[in-house]
Formats: sequence, C-alpha cells, structure tokens
Amino acid sequence: MNKILQSILLIFPVLVFGQGMEINDTPKEYINHIVNVWEVDSNNIVYISDETSLLKLAGILHNSILSFTEGELSTSAEILDGKREVDKDACGLALNNLDLKNVQKHLKKGNDYTQIHLKRLNDNTIFNLSNNLTTVLLYSKKMDYYINDYFKIIKEFSQQGVDYIIITFDDEITSQIPGALNNG
Repeated sequence: MNKILQSILLIFPVLVFGQGMEINDTPKEYINHIVNVWEVDSNNIVYISDETSLLKLAGILHNSILSFTEGELSTSAEILDGKREVDKDACGLALNNLDLKNVQKHLKKGNDYTQIHLKRLNDNTIFNLSNNLTTVLLYSKKMDYYINDYFKIIKEFSQQGVDYIIITFDDEITSQIPGALNNG
C-alpha cells in the first residue's frame, strides 16, 4: 500500500503539470490577463504582422526571451549574463545582475528589431519601435509560472525611463488575428 501511495505521489505532478496547456482566450481576454496579472500597459502588448517572414524574424531575434533595443542596436539578457561565452550549453540567467549601464554598454548592431513589423494587440494599429532604449519580452501565456522575474526587469527598467514591449508568441491568439504571423 505504501508503494502505491508513493507511486501516485510521484506521478501526480507529471499528470498535472506535464500536460500541454491550451489557450482558449480571445485576444481581448488574453490582453486582460496580461494587464491584470503582470500590471502592464495594454498599448505595449504587440504581435508580429505577416509582413515579417519567419525566416527574416529568425535572423533578427536574439536567442533570448528578454532583449533590449535602441534604434538599430540591440543586446540580450543572455549576452549580458555572459554564461554562454564560457559554456555554450549553459542555461539559466542571472537576471538580478542586469543594470541599465551594462545594457547600454553592450548594445551592438546586427539584430535590428526595427525591421520587425509590429502591431498593437488591443487595436491592430502599427507599432514602431522608437530610438529610445526599449526592453523586449517574448511572451507566451504558457510560461506564466516561470516568467515573473522577466516582468520584474520590465518594471524596474520602466521606472528608470526605459520603454518596453511584450511580443505575443501564442499561436492560439495570433491565429485569430488576420494579418498576424503565426505557425498555424
């Protein structure tokens, strides 16, 4: 009996948390979720329009959930963390080590986020990145349990005058929007 109980306790988290999460929200419900949970401005929640191809997007985006851009310059949290320079297979970030001076120091040409065609999720109007320093978060609702520290960075930098955008990467949402880039 004890082994059966242990087996159930070991398998239960896999059954509960191992299931693929499906998002059944409308774009409006999705926006409301992000705004209410993460306390951000709905005007800063954007999606990528189909004017940007997946191939072009792959060449522009840093391999990072969190990046920073200023005009044609950019850098990422992974670059700032520096672990991958030492070990290419390293994972995990030291987000608590990010500071504004370090971000500005590491901005480089090569990944020009201004080439991505963005639109606001709340009204489908064109969103252009400015020449101001901007924090860029690639967001999926499926990552809500793990993404809290990234939103802390957005809020901390925002208090220092840094703009931010949250790019929607959930196909369940972008597939509902005519003209949005999605994998479906």
